[in-house]
Amino acid sequence: MCNLSKKISFGKKAIYALGNLAAKDPELRNDILKASALRPLLDIVEKSHNIQLVQGGTWALSKFIRTNPLPRFEEVMEAIPILSKIIQETHDSDTLVEAAWTLFRFSGLYVEQVLEANVSAGLVAQIKQALFKLFF
Repeated sequence: MCNLSKKISFGKKAIYALGNLAAKDPELRNDILKASALRPLLDIVEKSHNIQLVQGGTWALSKFIRTNPLPRFEEVMEAIPILSKIIQETHDSDTLVEAAWTLFRFSGLYVEQVLEANVSAGLVAQIKQALFKLFF
């Protein structure tokens, strides 16, 4: 296995570990957030050219807002522009659907915070774009 393949394989495993831990237990998720481990995950999703890493990272991001009690909006809000970017740039339908669902969850779970952060119009536009990419 070449060095790049090993890095991608390790990256996928690390991404899925973060996602599984975040989804399993809110205390584990909060520990991950306190350790600032979300930022490297966001960097991988945003900057990787490997679709498997982007897919896995998008899935893992969704896990951070699935477990109650929810994390504070400020701890996860930096995921919104990266999810929007995925919707704009991906041609992979699975990744597109996961990103759209995660944005949908953000808009439903953090309604007041999303409105206060003045990103609601951006979310609507991104979800609309995802629908058109999927069906037209």
